[in-house]
Amino acid sequence: VRLSVDHKPSDIKERERIALQGGFVSENGRVMGHLAVARSIGDSDSAPYVSHEATTNELILGDDDEFIVLGCDGIFDVLSDQEIVDVLKSQPPELASIVLRDYAFLLGSSDNISV
Repeated sequence: VRLSVDHKPSDIKERERIALQGGFVSENGRVMGHLAVARSIGDSDSAPYVSHEATTNELILGDDDEFIVLGCDGIFDVLSDQEIVDVLKSQPPELASIVLRDYAFLLGSSDNISV
């Protein structure tokens, strides 16, 4: 179950929000020509164009829920949610994030792949 939304600068609502702040999204889909996300934690140099406010959902965890994934767009740009689940279920917990990171790198992710 996805708990958040990918905040891409190319999204029409994000593009409008950025423009209202006096910023722009470049032709290559980057805020002010640099950042490939419209919302993030820790990119204070890009404020107010890049917001720290995320869109989230609340979910009560059940007995069948096994893990939560917190990762950068470099993971989610090259792997589907189901592929991520499949990789994580196939690994012992202490190796899961390392294997997922390495797999994203092998698939050609050129962005931050923290997970």
